Amino acid sequence: MKSDFKQKIKSAFYKDFFLRTKNEIEDSDDQPNSVLTKIYTDILYDNGTISDYELVHFEKEISKNTNIKISGYSFSEEDLRLDLFITHYDSANEIKKIESKKILQLIDLAKNFYLQSTKKLYEKMNVNEDAFDISKSIFKNSKDISTVRIFVLTNCECDTTPKTTRESGIEFQNYLFDITRIYSSSLGGPESTNIRIDFSIDE
Repeated sequence: MKSDFKQKIKSAFYKDFFLRTKNEIEDSDDQPNSVLTKIYTDILYDNGTISDYELVHFEKEISKNTNIKISGYSFSEEDLRLDLFITHYDSANEIKKIESKKILQLIDLAKNFYLQSTKKLYEKMNVNEDAFDISKSIFKNSKDISTVRIFVLTNCECDTTPKTTRESGIEFQNYLFDITRIYSSSLGGPESTNIRIDFSIDE
């Protein structure tokens, strides 16, 4: 009974956080995905999960089977730590479930941005595009980057625990911040770091 009561309390907090986030998005003139990205990355920055970041919206079809997309990034040429953010916003009035398959698709979109950037993606971009500078920096530093962290940000709920993967000599550490995990992170303290991450590597 106590366990059920605690779960109901948690659900009420999640719902309240979800609705406050939704109201902030709807009150803004900016694109919903951009506002959600800003809300989430502010929280992750405040609790030390990420460092200084930039918001961008870049989406491109490279070929029939290769699409790329990012919603923001954090990169330091000094320590060569690269974080890529990709956001999924659901406009429903209640917390929806998101399938594991969709999370993996989002991870692939961000991963493809990195891999294509190592192949001079920036040369196919307009110099004024938001993602031009980071794409060029990735190419310039690609020989020294060994790890890329991909953050999927969503106002949905999902039990998926993305695995760390390896491709083209790069370790992709994949993180999911759904509505429940980002709420926990917003609290600060030990609770904010209680994130289920599977660090096993698929070759």
